[in-house]
Amino acid sequence: MHPSATKKGRNLCMLRWLKSTKTSGTMEEFCLYYGSLTLDHHKKYEMEAALLVANSSWTSGKSVCDGQLYE
Repeated sequence: MHPSATKKGRNLCMLRWLKSTKTSGTMEEFCLYYGSLTLDHHKKYEMEAALLVANSSWTSGKSVCDGQLYE
């Protein structure tokens, strides 16, 4: 599974989920996981993604993948 290049909260969550929880996870598994998160968690990912984009910090490096996994 590979997240799209879109720099949004859902993809930020997916990158972190793949790295820390399910390295070989499927899209179906991620959709179940993401769907189980609260609206507050979704908003946190969206806000953090927007901040990473605004600061030109969204890269394939640690700033994206090594951040907090909101649960």
